[in-house]
Amino acid sequence: MRKNPNPTRPYDVTLKELVRTRPRDALTLVGLTDVIDVYMEDTDVSTLLAIADKVLHVKVSRGEFLVHFEFQSGHDGELPQRVFWYNAALYRRHNLPVRTAVILLTPKADSPTITGNFRVTTPLEFESIVFKYDVIRVWQMPVDRILKGPIGLLPLAPLCAKASRPKEIIGALDKRFASLPTPERSELWLTTYALLGLRYDAKTAFGLIPKGAIMKESTTIQAILEEGRQEGRQEGRQEGERKEARKMLLRLGRKHLGPTSTTTIGSIDAIDDLATLEHLIERTQDASSWDELLAWAPGTGARARRRKS
Repeated sequence: MRKNPNPTRPYDVTLKELVRTRPRDALTLVGLTDVIDVYMEDTDVSTLLAIADKVLHVKVSRGEFLVHFEFQSGHDGELPQRVFWYNAALYRRHNLPVRTAVILLTPKADSPTITGNFRVTTPLEFESIVFKYDVIRVWQMPVDRILKGPIGLLPLAPLCAKASRPKEIIGALDKRFASLPTPERSELWLTTYALLGLRYDAKTAFGLIPKGAIMKESTTIQAILEEGRQEGRQEGRQEGERKEARKMLLRLGRKHLGPTSTTTIGSIDAIDDLATLEHLIERTQDASSWDELLAWAPGTGARARRRKS
């Protein structure tokens, strides 16, 4: 089975849980403290908004609005366009203003395009889109600010500026976490471990966490496992659809174009995109050879081979 291009990211699940359980702490990242009420907003998992699942419904003295947190650990030059789309889609669904906060967790997540402003201008210099969003670069935040701040933000400390002595930071976290109930303390250690994985290898990260600090019964661990299972089931369904499409393509192709070579079979097996496979099935009767048919698929067939030569 082919690898899922978007595997479960443990830090993503743990941060979602952190935003859900400690929403007021999360809001301090964007300077929001005078809040009357806040709760995690339900986003429809059947839509693209499932990706924008760290959304808080905030009530202040002057009204209500949403805050969408987008945590990013890897480079994405199109991030401004993506969060603009999430912002607009959330506004349309909830009919509330949306404040978007991009939280860059590592330097490699940064990009010249991530400025806090996304503008689209017509050739006649009319600004058709003007979208503003918060940008927080965690590695530039003073570690002392996090260590003295809300307890829900403490797991970010190892990623902050001047966090070069991880054992000292972990010791400071241990003192802050000590007064919490065991389940809550375990969840925070799990989030810390997941974020340590963005800066250190798994063995080093695990060695920094106090022994026995993470409960196996952790709700976040269960959420990570369940998300992985869901991705596995989805990947299995998609692979099944691709497999059936390949079989149909070979069956129809052999009927109209003749026998297949090992190279042809290999080219078809290499096609991962279901829409491409379906397109080739529809074009089977229009082609006069396997090479001609596969030339309509990106990266395969005679045209692709000529480009490589």
